[in-house]
Amino acid sequence: MTANEMWDNVLVTYDALYSQSAPGFVDPEASIILTKAQWYYILQRINPKSNRNMEGFEETEVRIQELANLIKDSQDAFPPIERLPDNQQTGILPGEKLWAIPVDCMIPIYEGCTTDVKKCGSNPPTYNRITVIPISHDEYNLNYFNPYKKPWTDGTEGILWRLEHGTKKVNNIGPDRKIHGIIFSTNPNENVTNYYMRYIKYPTDIEINLANPNLQVSCELDPLAHQSICDIAVKLLSAAVREQIPANQLTAENLE
Repeated sequence: MTANEMWDNVLVTYDALYSQSAPGFVDPEASIILTKAQWYYILQRINPKSNRNMEGFEETEVRIQELANLIKDSQDAFPPIERLPDNQQTGILPGEKLWAIPVDCMIPIYEGCTTDVKKCGSNPPTYNRITVIPISHDEYNLNYFNPYKKPWTDGTEGILWRLEHGTKKVNNIGPDRKIHGIIFSTNPNENVTNYYMRYIKYPTDIEINLANPNLQVSCELDPLAHQSICDIAVKLLSAAVREQIPANQLTAENLE
């Protein structure tokens, strides 16, 4: 469905359920309602604890397809992942180096790094991609100096860690970007050379334009998701009408 068709669907469903016509909403208000419905839909799909079947977004083929259009690889992103220059490597922990990730990254779903530790016995040298796992600062404190649990690689396999490190601009240029701290080695002769990521990107806002359909911005999620988003929007519309809540002040509580 296009954005305008989704809004028509919402209005028709609302009228059928509540036996009354919804009051007039201008295009920006309708856009806010559908965009919020899209956000709640996505959050339900990526958080298994927020849906009654306790399924994460990759637990079933349907759920994979619903969000497939939001999955992006960092090698296709602009700006790409890049290591912060040395003068911005401040406030780091032992073994940590800071990397700026793409501005449209919402949630990473895969992370890996290459290092300058070469694969054993390879000639010419080859460098395998090593798995990166997110950890908490508590886990770092407990395990970094434990030789049996700290991050490691022999060039063939291994585990590296990732911590959240707030936001920064790269060289004070461009937008603020999320910063990840990759935890590897305090050995100055061992370094992370590349950081790769696949992630769920932020969705594009839905924009209704009944007067000029060529300017509407439709939902970029798979059509499998459109009806569910419309159903959530009906609940938000009902709350807005019943409680006289402005569209831009609707919250998740209004869905209950």
